[in-house]
Amino acid sequence: LATSFPGAHCVGGDIDPTGAARARAGVREAGLEGRITVLEGDVAEVVQAASCAAVVMIEVLHEISPHLRPHVVGACARALDAGGWLLIVDETYPATLAEARDPEFRFPLQTGFEELLWGNVLPTRAEQESLLRSAGFSGEIRRELIGEGFTVLAVQKPRAR
Repeated sequence: LATSFPGAHCVGGDIDPTGAARARAGVREAGLEGRITVLEGDVAEVVQAASCAAVVMIEVLHEISPHLRPHVVGACARALDAGGWLLIVDETYPATLAEARDPEFRFPLQTGFEELLWGNVLPTRAEQESLLRSAGFSGEIRRELIGEGFTVLAVQKPRAR
C-alpha cells in the first residue's frame, strides 16, 4: 500500500510479537520506516493510535475467535474517519447444504475444514453482515468473489452530517 500510494502513511498491527517484529523488519528492508508504523497489541489499542481513511483486513477475520470478532470489527469501525472504508478479504463459509454444493464455495468449504484443525471458524455471509451492521455500518455492503473462493467485502463508514 505504501508503495502504491506514495502520499499515504500506513499503520499495521499484529497481536503477535513475532509477526510485528517480522513486519518491522520488512518495513526497514523496504526503506519505508517514515511511511509505515507497525504496532503490537490488541486491535482496540492499535487502532486508537490512528485515524484511518481505510482499514484493510486480509485473511484475518476467520483467524479471530467468533466471540472476539464484534470487538475487532467495532474497533476497526471506530478507527475509520467518516466516509472511510473497511475492506475485508477472506473466505465465506456456506450456510446451507445447497450453498455447499455451489462451486463458489468449493475452496471455502475445504479451507473451513482445514481451519477447524487450528480452532478457526470461517464466517458465513449472514455472520459477516451481522458483524458489519453491529459495528455501525448502515450502507451497502459490497461483496465480490475473487480468485478461487475469496470474498472481498467493502463497506463505508457513514459520513458525518
